[in-house]
Order: sequence, then structure tokens, then C-alpha cells
Amino acid sequence: MKELSGYPPGTIVITSASLARFTEFSMSLLKLQVPEGTRLIWKRGVEIALQLNDGIRNMYGAWVWILGDDHTFDPDLLLQLLDRQVDVIVPMVPSRSLPFRPVIMHGPYHEQMKVYHWDEIKGRGLMTLPPRDYIGTAGMLIQKPVLDAIGDPWFQVGKLSDERLNEDLWLCDQIHKSGYSIHLDRDHPMGHIGVMEVYPEHRDDGGFDVALRQNKKQLLITQLA
Repeated sequence: MKELSGYPPGTIVITSASLARFTEFSMSLLKLQVPEGTRLIWKRGVEIALQLNDGIRNMYGAWVWILGDDHTFDPDLLLQLLDRQVDVIVPMVPSRSLPFRPVIMHGPYHEQMKVYHWDEIKGRGLMTLPPRDYIGTAGMLIQKPVLDAIGDPWFQVGKLSDERLNEDLWLCDQIHKSGYSIHLDRDHPMGHIGVMEVYPEHRDDGGFDVALRQNKKQLLITQLA
């Protein structure tokens, strides 16, 4: 990471398993530009909520930036989010599963919530998430006053469903209940790494296209070079 002056320092909290998943994430992290004095807390294990809470309990500085090890990002992403000067902000993150929609859901909470379409968030700049909707916390930048207003523990499991963790959705609820808004930064994306199969597919003219297959779903890619 490269430290730069001119921004308040904070804490990057990373949650992952004991074995890291994707080298691309580590490569993005190595190139990341951070405010001078920023600290990195990397928690490992299967208890996601506990890892994130422990990271926040040991935070330093004015903000916390939440990361998972299945994402990629430009070196200046954190600085771009800090430049927005809002209490809670999340970059544009697509699902890593077909059909790759935004990681944003229409509330109120239920087991089959409708996922946003891309045309629902079209435009530039910041978009304020409706208070009853939900967004993933990957890349979420949270200022310390928000965390203080929510109180420990920030992430909790089993609050919204008996079978799902939903620790990120629970945090969204707590942010809104504390009187703060969640902003989506439509100008700055974050990549989401997924695993899928690549198959060649014959065309009628005898040539080939390529199909991406994942969880019994298929996306055909045409006009290959």
C-alpha cells in the first residue's frame, strides 16, 4: 500500500478464510493508495460477523473500510470514496453470479427479495439507497460517528433469518435506524471475482462462440476475436 497525505487516516478491515481465495485481490491491495497512518486489520476464520466486529473494535482513525478477498479495485478507489465526504458510501459492485446484477436488493427483508436491475441505478455521481433497501458491505466506507451511533456489535447473525447469516443486511438496517443514509457511488466500481466454467459452443456456420456456465445457468458470448 502507498501512503499519501491530505486525508484523515483510518482502518481497513479484511475478512477471509485461513486460505486466501484470489491472488488478484492481494495484487489490488498491494497497489492501494491509502491516507498516511492508515492501519490494516486482516481477520481470518469462518465467523464473518465476529471477524468484522473485532476489526472495528480495534480500529484506529476516522473511518473503517470493509473488504473481502474476492474483490479487485483501482489503486485510488479508497481515496475517491473519501473525497465524497459522506457518512456511509459503497462502490458499484456486481454480483459474481449470473446474471451479474448489482449487489442491491429491494426491501423490506424476506427470503426472496428482488435484486436491482442495472437500469434502476443508471446515472452518474451518488445515489442514496432507500431506507428499506439493502446493499452488500464489500467496499463499504463507514465514518466513525456512524459506528459509534450503532454501537457494538455492529454485525450480527440470525437477526433477519434463522438460516442465513445476513450480517451485512443487518448492518444496513442499523445504519438507517441510527439516522444515517447509505450512498452508492456510481462513478467508482469494484470488481467481484467468481468461479465459472468456459465452454466452446458451435455456431450454425461451423465457427465457435464461448459460453460461461455457472450454477446451471449459461451466458453465451458471441463475436469473439
